[in-house]
Amino acid sequence: MSTEEAPGQNKEVTIIVNGRDYPWNEKRISFTQVLNLIGVSETDKIYYMITYSKGEDKEPKGEITKTIDAKVKDGMIINAKPNNKS
Repeated sequence: MSTEEAPGQNKEVTIIVNGRDYPWNEKRISFTQVLNLIGVSETDKIYYMITYSKGEDKEPKGEITKTIDAKVKDGMIINAKPNNKS
């Protein structure tokens, strides 16, 4: 059995980002990866706040920041909202 076929390896799950389903096959998701999924980028004037729910059992809710990513779980809900920088 190759690593591609090993149980739990490269398993595709569905995550919901801003109300849309996306297939995901990595164990974690970063701030930049969320922004790439929704097709936006941060600017000097717009900052994105990213929160999630229905995450892993140890941390079912939280925030994804530039320095903190999140472990992905099937059915996880991620919301990315723009905020104007003050």
